[in-house]
Amino acid sequence: NALCEKNKRGSVRIMLDSLFRCKRDEKAAVESASVRFDVDWMLNTKKFKKDDKTRFVNIFCNNNWRYIREINRSYASQSQNNLDAIIDKQFGAGSGYFMKVLLHYSLNPTQYFARKLLELGAKFDKNREEIGRILLLRSEVDLNGIRKQFAKNNGKVLTEF
Repeated sequence: NALCEKNKRGSVRIMLDSLFRCKRDEKAAVESASVRFDVDWMLNTKKFKKDDKTRFVNIFCNNNWRYIREINRSYASQSQNNLDAIIDKQFGAGSGYFMKVLLHYSLNPTQYFARKLLELGAKFDKNREEIGRILLLRSEVDLNGIRKQFAKNNGKVLTEF
């Protein structure tokens, strides 16, 4: 709540409001014309003002993960950067962190959680609640994939880490 209070009119508030109103349809087709329109806008907008930040956040919050992956791929192929670079340049630490979580999750969910478990596992006693939440929440979705990705990334078995 302190983060939200501090950023009532800022990017964090815009992000959280957008996420709470999110109507993401994972079955929706990715329209290439929409991707081109959004990528062209990103390429031609040098400095994000408040409305630009809202639009960028809404792209992430109102489109499915495949759409975000395609935006990232298309933007990277047309520029020297990727969406990480836009987020670093246009958003502060709070909203930028949330945007990167959405981006990295959309690009590869199992990779995202394997990396997160490695980071958290370094200080297990401090992070055990968060580790437990990840394991519990992902157990019904893709925990086996995360386990395989973790081993591939780190040369270690998750259950022995």
